[in-house]
Amino acid sequence: MKRILLMLFCLLSAAGHAAIENFDAATWAHHEPLAVQVLTDDLVISVDTGASMKGVLNPNALQPGFDRARPTQKVVIEPRNKPYIDLFSLNGTDLFKMPEPRLKVEGFRGGVVVASRTIGPLWDATNKNGVTTTFSSFKGLERIEISSDVADVANSDVFFFLESVGYEVSDTVTPTPTPTPIPEKQKDDNPSLFGGFWFGLLAMMGSLVWRKRRQRLS
Repeated sequence: MKRILLMLFCLLSAAGHAAIENFDAATWAHHEPLAVQVLTDDLVISVDTGASMKGVLNPNALQPGFDRARPTQKVVIEPRNKPYIDLFSLNGTDLFKMPEPRLKVEGFRGGVVVASRTIGPLWDATNKNGVTTTFSSFKGLERIEISSDVADVANSDVFFFLESVGYEVSDTVTPTPTPTPIPEKQKDDNPSLFGGFWFGLLAMMGSLVWRKRRQRLS
C-alpha cells in the first residue's frame, strides 16, 4: 500500500504542488477518542457535532463513527490555510462492513455542489485490504463531504478507516476550459447523415428519370 501511495504522490506532484496526508505525523495513541475536529498541516477534518471519531495506528488512520452510541453521518474535509482544495485521492478501509458499503463524495463551492461521485465498497475481498479511489474533477472546492450513499443524509452511518487524502490547496480556482464552438461555415460543410441520405436518394431518382427519358428519345 505504501508503494502505491508513493507512486500516486509522484504522479500528483508532477502535475502541481500536491500532497498526501497519511497521518504519519499523528500524535494520537492507538484507539484514542478524538474531538469532532482534527487539524493537519493543510486540512481540517471533522464529523458532525455529537458524533464520534478516533485515531488508530499501524496503519495510521482516522475512524469516524467508532462509538455506536454516537454515530457519524458525514466526514467533512476543508482546507486549513487556503480557500480552495483539489481532491485527487481517498484511501479508506471498510473493515467492519458498513450497512451501506458505498460512499457519496460531494465537493462544494459557494455553498453549491459542484462535484459529486459515488465510491466503494472500500474493501478488497481478494487482497483483504482497503481501496484507493482517484478523482479528476474535484477541483477548486471549499468543502468536501463524505456520507453514506443514501437519499437523506440523516440515514447516513459511516465508520470506515480514512487512511490517506491526496490533495492540493490553492488561493484561486483554476477555470475549466470551455469547448471552442464550431464555425457556421464548417458546420455547413459537414451535412448530417439524414440530410446526406435524402440528397443521395433524390440524385439517384433524377438519374433514373433522365435515363428513361433518353431511352424514349432514342
